[in-house]
Amino acid sequence: RIVSSDIAAGDKFGHSVSMQGKYIAVGAYAKDDSAGGADQGSAYIFKALATTTLENAAFDNVQSLSLTTGGNTNLSNPDTMLFNSDGTKVYIYDRTKDIIAQYSLAAPYDIVSNFRTLWAGRPGDAEYSVSIADQSNMVIKGMRWNNDGTKIFVICNTNDKIYQHNLTTAYDISTASYSNKSFSTSAQETQPYGFTFNNDGTSMYICGVQEKKVFQYTLSTAYDLSTVSYANKSYTTNHSSHGNPGALQFDETGKKLFILHTGSSNGVRQHNLATAFDVSSSITVSHVLNIYTQDTLAMDFTFNADMSKLYAVGDNSNKIYQYST
Repeated sequence: RIVSSDIAAGDKFGHSVSMQGKYIAVGAYAKDDSAGGADQGSAYIFKALATTTLENAAFDNVQSLSLTTGGNTNLSNPDTMLFNSDGTKVYIYDRTKDIIAQYSLAAPYDIVSNFRTLWAGRPGDAEYSVSIADQSNMVIKGMRWNNDGTKIFVICNTNDKIYQHNLTTAYDISTASYSNKSFSTSAQETQPYGFTFNNDGTSMYICGVQEKKVFQYTLSTAYDLSTVSYANKSYTTNHSSHGNPGALQFDETGKKLFILHTGSSNGVRQHNLATAFDVSSSITVSHVLNIYTQDTLAMDFTFNADMSKLYAVGDNSNKIYQYST
């Protein structure tokens, strides 16, 4: 059901409807305008929020890609992965080389068809060395974009920091450079592994293996690490049964938080929040996707745009695995 709070009787809301992708346009041809003009008409634009459940999630059998064989890449020790906004590019961090490698995909989110490698001797379309100043081997455990691909954030557990990098061309990792902005997680977590943002970049969440909690932060300026402050909100995961939290991501409603737990219980668990994007609200765990069968050391995961597919990167097998949700 689609409604709007300012609709009155007689506005003829819903007389015309048009849909394209995630967006729905609803006409109200008899709506009065704000200046008092009668029956001027209005159009309302709604966006469908991506969500999913892990209740029936399953591995897509042969849908996996080796990162070290078959001429696809020459990467090893992949710790984290990320897609661009439309799934036509994938980004993989190589712990051994300390680079983020960028690959074009034959079709959106298609990890089975070979990556398109443009230059001989290079691991992908482009690459970016993430070493900062005199720091090397930063061991990146997670990556996140801002909302338009002009910023990429990485979390490093060797120095307990998140770093912000700017891109002069959106989603082109070869144009990235360090912005001289970072945030230390050490006041809450000294071994951070995963992080994510809410939909508009005004809240940030991190998890780690030391405290085994999810911590929530506020950004007074969206996607700007120089404006981060701790929100005094946290959620303690059931690490004794589920394993350490290693990566996390919300659905677009903010009511579902998916956490990758490492160890013998390696899997992604669905956590349902009573209040959207608030980890201090009541949280229940409902479903789990077992990844241990495919890889005993899955390091990160992500979804496609509509969250109908989940992708996990395995450090032991050096593979990306695809699951249907």
